[in-house]
Amino acid sequence: MSSQKFSGASFQHAPAPCVADQLETAHRRMLTYLKALHIPVQKRYELAAQSLAEAEKTCAHDGGDYVAEAMRSLERLLRQYSPDICLTELGSLQAMPPLNRGSMIPVVIDRSGPFAFFFIMFINIAGKLLRPPLRLYVLLILLLAAAGLYWRYCTGQ
Repeated sequence: MSSQKFSGASFQHAPAPCVADQLETAHRRMLTYLKALHIPVQKRYELAAQSLAEAEKTCAHDGGDYVAEAMRSLERLLRQYSPDICLTELGSLQAMPPLNRGSMIPVVIDRSGPFAFFFIMFINIAGKLLRPPLRLYVLLILLLAAAGLYWRYCTGQ
């Protein structure tokens, strides 16, 4: 048994994720945004590397969020790279679209099952077969089938 005693103090904050994980997350997120803006591949990687370097410098001194700082840095670099890129459409390069939290309208769910579905499909296909161009051929095939059945069962006895 160990002679060390626990102080009974609980951890109030979860340990921060590793800096490398935060930088990797920021890198993937920036590349996704640059791809959505149709930035050429070489320039995409250059902008991402520059913004990651700036974010790393800033967060090393202040100890902030690498991902947020990298996105702010990327936005500044994009304004310098191409002022005609319409960043106003993207807002402030948010990670996700705003949520639309409306209420759902109560609707009765039709649980008629697969039989009703197949019956409706059969009616639709039969209706297409009985349209004017194919109607004559379908009726001739049915007439020949009826004649064949008559010939087989009625005259063969």
